[in-house]
Amino acid sequence: MSEPNDLQRQLAQLDEVPALFRSWYRNVVLRRSVPFARTAGVKFVALTPERVEASLDDEPRVHNQSRDLHVSAIHLLAETATRLAVGLNVRDGSIPLLRSSRLVFRQRATGEVRAVAQLNPAQRAELQTLEQGEVNVAVTLTDATGASPLDCEFIWAWTPSGPRKN
Repeated sequence: MSEPNDLQRQLAQLDEVPALFRSWYRNVVLRRSVPFARTAGVKFVALTPERVEASLDDEPRVHNQSRDLHVSAIHLLAETATRLAVGLNVRDGSIPLLRSSRLVFRQRATGEVRAVAQLNPAQRAELQTLEQGEVNVAVTLTDATGASPLDCEFIWAWTPSGPRKN
């Protein structure tokens, strides 16, 4: 087991917040770091280095012209969950960058949508030990009926932060 990274250490400070308020406070803290997630109303349901679960309510601010959840809002939800999964594992001094994403629309989403992003032990080990690389983060989307409205693939890269060495 590796040492917690900077993001894990910051989120661990929330353990001091009374349990009744912890979830609300965690959402406030994480939404500040991703302003668009705040605008859309992304909620962070569960956070561990192995698994991140986030949700998006079916509200007018994230609807398209047909009054359905906008595909871009669902993409934001999935991207945010996968980014957080990478961020909870990447070594200190590295920055995660989205290399590519692919979405395949299957059907309209009904009600709240949940995204669950997961990393396997080998992926976590690479993020924690390699200076740079890329990882395909698995993410599952489900709506209120249990259906999967989109198939998604997110490939994240990480590289040392700061000035480049020549």
